[in-house]
Order: sequence, then structure tokens, then C-alpha cells
Amino acid sequence: MASDLFDRLLNASPRSVGGWVRRSLGFSPRITIYSLPTWERIAAGPLAGRPLLIERHGNGAWEDMIAGRFDAEIYSFLATALPAHNVVIWDVGAHFGFHTLGFASIVGPGGRVVAFEPNPSNRERLERNLERNVDLAARIAILPYALADRDGDSPLVLSRDIESGASSMSFLDGTTSSAETATAGRWDTVVVPVRTADGLVRDDAAAAPHVIKIDVEGAELLVLRGAEEIMRTVRPTLIVEAHSAKLTFEIQRWLDARDYEVQALADLAPSRVLLSALPARQS
Repeated sequence: MASDLFDRLLNASPRSVGGWVRRSLGFSPRITIYSLPTWERIAAGPLAGRPLLIERHGNGAWEDMIAGRFDAEIYSFLATALPAHNVVIWDVGAHFGFHTLGFASIVGPGGRVVAFEPNPSNRERLERNLERNVDLAARIAILPYALADRDGDSPLVLSRDIESGASSMSFLDGTTSSAETATAGRWDTVVVPVRTADGLVRDDAAAAPHVIKIDVEGAELLVLRGAEEIMRTVRPTLIVEAHSAKLTFEIQRWLDARDYEVQALADLAPSRVLLSALPARQS
């Protein structure tokens, strides 16, 4: 019993642990009513002045996006880590496109961004955001795949609620998400196509990446395992988001074995740790 509890805590995000504590102490969750999303102008950062379709009060992170400070650590890191020309960035777990568009801005006209988003609700919002940023959209390809360590199909447990942020917590069946079990139990399950990164490059379905950003709700290690050949030959720079202590440790151990140096970019309460990884030869 004690071992089971320990394993659950290792796999849990701080958000889900906090929710368990609040419920145990008798706190009731607040009910929030969201308004419709509107076109907001980003105030600063690589998307300064750009429109984004978002409900600014739906989630605290959206306010940070509009202010231009969301995940600023990523862009500070990439300012020194990007190759000079013709950069290809993969945004694995693109959501509604904040980072996809941000990456398109920093790679310039000669660069390319490949956005992976299997949740159809997120993808539809992503496409609308690209329609309002036509010059950046010309640098972006959207692929509907979930990346993992095999090719085929897989159930995806998904929320269609973009405004609250719940849709960003959609996850492949069998992985450990940051969503609470009771919450995810009310979501839909759809079957989505799954590809490996190595297979996409071998099939010329996507250009080999110089940078890979991965945020896929517990499947991050599966994405890396499906990119063994890319990791060995291309040696891309990595930005990986992890939602549990166990996953953070497993990712670092996997990358250490492949001669990557891992650092924490940010520990973002309540449930996000951003890791960066560079091939050791670049250190």
C-alpha cells in the first residue's frame, strides 16, 4: 500500500496532488463561466502586435500569452541555441499555436516549423490563428499526428475545452497525464494516427529538425524513443516539458545515455518543468 502511494505521488503533477489535498480538506471547486474567445493583440515577445484568438480570462496562462511573457525562458534559450540559417523547429504538442507562431517568427523567412497536434479542436483553433498571421503561416506545416515510439493508431483521451486550458491536457491512452483521473474520465476518446519522428523523416513527410519542443502530457519519453535515429545523426536541440518527478528523472536519464546535457529552464508551478537539452559536444 505504501509503495502504491509513493508511485502515485511520483507520477502525479503538483496540480493533481493539490487537488487531492483540497478535496480531502473539504474545499469545493469553483465553477467558472467562460465567455467567447476574441482576437487579442500580443503585447511583447516574438509575437508582439500579432492577433491570437483566445479567451483571456479562461486561464491564467492566456493572460501571460497576451502579455508576451508565457514561457519566455524558451525564447531566451533559443536566442543562443538556434543555428544561423534555414532552421527547422518541430512543435510537438502545438495546442492552438502560441509557440508554433512564436517559432515561425524567430526562424525567419528561410526557416520552417512543423506543428504536431492530434486534438482536432486544438488544431481547428491553430488553423484559425494561422489564417490571421498569413506571413508566419507560410513557414508552418500542420500535421495531425501524435508522435510516439511506433507507427499506427492510438486512442487519444481529449477535452475540447480550449478556453479553460483543459484541451492542452489531452493524452494518449496508457500515458500519465497531468489531468485528474475524475476529470479525464468525462472526456471523449478518439483514435488518432501515431507516427515516429524517425519514420516521418525517412519517408520525407517532414524535414529533419534542428530543434524539437515536446509537450505531450506524459508521452514525452515515447516521442524521444521514436526519434533515436534523429538523436544520433542530427543531434537536435531539445525543449521538453515534464509534469511529474518520475518523468523528469526518466527523461534526464534517457538523454544522459545519449550524450546530451540536460538543464532545467524553468520550474513553473503548479505542474510544469521545462527542460533544455544540448548535445554534449556543443557545451
